Amino acid sequence: MNPPPKSPATVRTFLKKNVGLLEPGLRLEGQPLELAEGVSVDLWGVDALGRPVLLFLAATIKPSLFNEILDVVSRFQETPDRWLGRFSSITDIRVMVVTEKFSEDLRRRMEVLARAIPLRVLQLRLPTTTKGVPEVLPLLPAGRPDFSFLTQDIEEKTRVAAGRFLSALTHIRPAFQAQGAQWPILLTGIHGPFGILFQSDGRLSLCCNHEGGEAKRIDLVDDLSVDIALDCLMREQWVAENEAA
Repeated sequence: MNPPPKSPATVRTFLKKNVGLLEPGLRLEGQPLELAEGVSVDLWGVDALGRPVLLFLAATIKPSLFNEILDVVSRFQETPDRWLGRFSSITDIRVMVVTEKFSEDLRRRMEVLARAIPLRVLQLRLPTTTKGVPEVLPLLPAGRPDFSFLTQDIEEKTRVAAGRFLSALTHIRPAFQAQGAQWPILLTGIHGPFGILFQSDGRLSLCCNHEGGEAKRIDLVDDLSVDIALDCLMREQWVAENEAA
């Protein structure tokens, strides 16, 4: 994988080709999303569940970005009929911000915004050598994941499978970390996200990058599905370790 220069245009091109670094299963669309006359989102796509994801690239997050995000999200929600049949849900719009620098003052403001909008902030660390690999560091939402749905009224086999999977994550070396207080939950390894967990209809599903860069969705419902999911994660971690060697 060739490291991209730090120019915004090249970073944009790089992410279009390697969007799985941000979130497995995320698929970008080729054309801008037109929201109103003179208002559009250049980078956008759908996640593994078919929900809309709006992406914002910023070398350094500035206060003006907050107004831009709020404006775009409100315009999207003003015309729900336009999106019927295009997304699996038009109420669960997600926002993703990719940046290189992030101050503590702006972190606090982003945390406030994240209470109103499903927001994820990722720091992209570009390599300084030709042999280096890009790293993605999840910054927000912070906090521990909430897996309390496993104690609710769900099928017992789903509860057992999900519990076994979450327990196994802590025993893999290097260990995977479940990050983020909001769903979906990122599973990060040594270089960034390797998988993402979705909760839908009382079921836990994993989406991870697969051979050839294709995303693979696995519903964790039994021992076999758990084994397949763990194998997928460990293979991706092994590939990343070899690329970094």
